[in-house]
Amino acid sequence: MAMGSAMGLLPHVFPSWIAPNGDDASSARVIWLYVMATTQVAVGLGFMIQAHVIPFAARLMSADAAAGAGSLALPKAPVASGR
Repeated sequence: MAMGSAMGLLPHVFPSWIAPNGDDASSARVIWLYVMATTQVAVGLGFMIQAHVIPFAARLMSADAAAGAGSLALPKAPVASGR
């Protein structure tokens, strides 16, 4: 994801490296960097979701189901002795 973010920021940080060569002052290099930056970030986010978010959600769901199908265990209240 850092690589994609760096690719997306490159035209803004160093505009002199990428000369506008299109009729509308656009650059194929800038468009290519934006496409590849979006692709890199999407692949990185997909990996993070697959490696971390989905297993966490699965553990969370299985822990909830093992706890007694939604029942909440409350601590026992102390018994007050009558004097």
